[in-house]
Amino acid sequence: LFGVPEGDTRILPDTIANFISAKFKLEVTAGDINFCYRMGSSAQADRKGKRSRPVAVYFVNRWLRDKIFFSKSNLKGSGVVLSEILTENALQLYKQTKTILGAKNVWTWRGDFNIDLLDFESAKAKYVSDIIESFGMKQLIKQPTRITANTATLIDYIIVSNEEIVRDVATIHAAEVSDHELVYCIIDVNVKQKQTFVTVRNFKKLNYEQFKSDLQSIPWRNIYDINDADSK
Repeated sequence: LFGVPEGDTRILPDTIANFISAKFKLEVTAGDINFCYRMGSSAQADRKGKRSRPVAVYFVNRWLRDKIFFSKSNLKGSGVVLSEILTENALQLYKQTKTILGAKNVWTWRGDFNIDLLDFESAKAKYVSDIIESFGMKQLIKQPTRITANTATLIDYIIVSNEEIVRDVATIHAAEVSDHELVYCIIDVNVKQKQTFVTVRNFKKLNYEQFKSDLQSIPWRNIYDINDADSK
């Protein structure tokens, strides 16, 4: 959360819970928050409210987290912005993808899903599918992604907004890496190649006898009198 005014950090969970309850019309208490903290040192904070450190919030219940995140339009006009915390690698991937496809065509959905979409009778599976469909998205993985001696579940998703650019989607078994199948997709995008310049020396017309003579005329022994390795 960006823009929440600075205050007593000892009651930060209560502050955040009260803020969410008011803005999202939800009954949220400090008990619904696993932990939260201000990002950055206290020296960075402006106590007059002109600038405040962002707050990282980790919820106990993933369903509450998703409900809040997908209702972040409720913060419009409040001066507070809600965004995800991505790992450094995920952030770089997001930036690169956004550069290629454009900001309007790229978004992230962070988290480890534990809802089996192959369990068609499950209310939770239907709820997740409805959320995906409501945003005009499509979940591409159709086969189990975690297989044990007794179960075969689909709990690793690839969710896209434009299925037409997806050329292939599949899973890879890699037991030495994870007990989940690795999911991937290949998309067709036009990437503008960067222009590169290469400097070469053309030796086709080299006069080897003259070159040999030039080498012999160089006072190579002077190198021993030079102390600087770069100059040598």
